[in-house]
Amino acid sequence: YPSAKVENESAIAQMKSVYTGRNDLPGYYDWLQRRGINVASSELDSALWEPVFIAWDKGDCELIEKESQTYINKVPNGKHEISAHFYLATCYYTTDQTKSLEHYTYVINKPNNKHYEEALQYGSQISYTNGDYETARANYKKLETVAANTDNINLAIKQQMWCNWKLNDFQNAIIYADKVLDLSNLDDETEVAALRIKGLSLRETRAYDEAITVLRACNKSTKTIKGAEAKYFVAEILFEQGKNADCETEIMELVNQKPSYDYWIAKGILLLGENFIVLEDYFNARSSLQSVIDNYVGKDDVEIKQKAQDRIDYIEALENQPVQRSTEEDTEELELNNGN
Repeated sequence: YPSAKVENESAIAQMKSVYTGRNDLPGYYDWLQRRGINVASSELDSALWEPVFIAWDKGDCELIEKESQTYINKVPNGKHEISAHFYLATCYYTTDQTKSLEHYTYVINKPNNKHYEEALQYGSQISYTNGDYETARANYKKLETVAANTDNINLAIKQQMWCNWKLNDFQNAIIYADKVLDLSNLDDETEVAALRIKGLSLRETRAYDEAITVLRACNKSTKTIKGAEAKYFVAEILFEQGKNADCETEIMELVNQKPSYDYWIAKGILLLGENFIVLEDYFNARSSLQSVIDNYVGKDDVEIKQKAQDRIDYIEALENQPVQRSTEEDTEELELNNGN
């Protein structure tokens, strides 16, 4: 009875109560659509968002997933669409980080929203964990720019340092290591990490003297394995600079350093062998290399022992080469044989 306007409105209202009682409000709007009854987009948006918000307020992730997906599917470009994706991302964060990242990325791609900073924080972290350092770096850069929270600004700076290091972008690793070292209330572990990354990045860019200064500061700041590593790379740089006496001194300090770390000691003694080879002190070179073969057990021991043996073989090849007389001696002998 289409002409019975009041009765029809009453019936429609009753049908809404029926569908609500069935916990199927979307079904009510489907019912209206099948009958060609127009519904204002604002009403649909508001009605389907309310269950999402109630579920979020309860912290019921199962219900949030159901109601948010319904809202997204039924209300294209809805007023609360960004929040729906953010709620889904938050719920999936502990159960399915692939899905979580999809929804955080949606929020990140819609800047200047109320969830933007938090989406950047957690979305960047997932990308970093997944080894997608380019995406993580880009999003941490955005976080550094927009964050109102000081902790998030500091986090963004620290993580960009790590992303640049992982990407072998040594120039930017140096820049962000300096930014990290300028942060207030820096914990010891992060300070050591920043010194290490800066020192090794300077080494990669052949800024050797500055690298030595920073790596020595790193070694002084910690008694951990990172300190031993820094000490080894100082010795390696000195070797590359041709400062053989200084290199030997640095290695002996590494060997005597407490606590000691066998891997870096073995690497140091290998380097000491190379240092003696350059100085043509083959006796001490062979002795150093043989000590690695005889005593080292640990990380990469097969590879390290093989390298030591290869260098011993190289020394033996040098020692077995026939002695070459100088051109001057040959000329003198020729002249004597000719009776001159």
